[in-house]
Amino acid sequence: MRKNNLIILVLAISFALTGCFKEEIPTKFAGRSPNSKYVKLDCNSEANQMVFYDLSTGLNHSAPNNNWHLAFDALPNGNSVRVNLTRSNYHLYVLNTTDFKVSSDDVILQGTEIMDSVSDWYSGNAIQMLDSHPSKVYVYTQEPDLNGSPQGKIKFQITEATNKTYSIRFLNEMFVGAKPIDFGFDKYNAYNFNYFSFNHGGRIVEIEPHKENWDIVFTQYRDMVKFEQDNKFYPYQVLGTLINPYKTSVFEIPYKARFDEIDHQTCKLADWCIVSNTIGFDWKYYSLNNGVYTTDTSKVWLLNDNEEFVYKMRFINYYNNNGNSGYPSFEYAKFN
Repeated sequence: MRKNNLIILVLAISFALTGCFKEEIPTKFAGRSPNSKYVKLDCNSEANQMVFYDLSTGLNHSAPNNNWHLAFDALPNGNSVRVNLTRSNYHLYVLNTTDFKVSSDDVILQGTEIMDSVSDWYSGNAIQMLDSHPSKVYVYTQEPDLNGSPQGKIKFQITEATNKTYSIRFLNEMFVGAKPIDFGFDKYNAYNFNYFSFNHGGRIVEIEPHKENWDIVFTQYRDMVKFEQDNKFYPYQVLGTLINPYKTSVFEIPYKARFDEIDHQTCKLADWCIVSNTIGFDWKYYSLNNGVYTTDTSKVWLLNDNEEFVYKMRFINYYNNNGNSGYPSFEYAKFN
């Protein structure tokens, strides 16, 4: 467990230092199609934003990941909870007990660290209830980052999940003499998730737009990344693209083709799915040797917007005009 933490810290430092040695050079993209829309978004990791985008309207909506800790599935039969692990210094531990009196230190030392809360944004959640029985006990920590931000430690347990409500018990150990708080709320299924913050005694916060109003979201999350030095996979924070499974399905073109040659006939090949991270993060790759990201413009996806419109989409850059990374540019076009 501590070994994994050390690996993450070392890799994070390696990534940070690499930018000091190599100038980040934006990928140049030649040629624009009059039939396509071109979009550049600000998704730099320092801001740690979720950026939602609607393909039909071209509107985007941003919300800070710093404002929430847990995201509860808002479906009537939903009973799972996603945890905010959008920074490498955020950690989640679980102990095989439902006794909330267990100490946080025991959960951390004797329990298991959950490395991947978002292997799939909507179905691979870290916490899943069994009927309405209390979940196991979790401890969520925010260790000091490289800037020395204060540490947080919160013990919590999902005590109930029904078709209409959730209940959570938590203890914020950042405050001396704090007592456990029981917090309950009604599901609001106009959204995919209801977002919860431990701050101010517990509260529901608005993060994502109504589920009718967006198709894809750009956000930081944790995944397994292959490093070129040893060709092995390690957990690392990535910026990835996830779909809205309520209204958008996706299919990745399994062969390389010119973007302008992909037409509505290609849709006949599509095996549509709603696995949220099908687009994911590997439309770009990072070279530690060169200190730059390279965008793979040959990857193309089809997106079916609630069976109303079908789009083709690809990424063309990951830098802004100043050479700063975290500014994805993508091209998409609607089939007639």
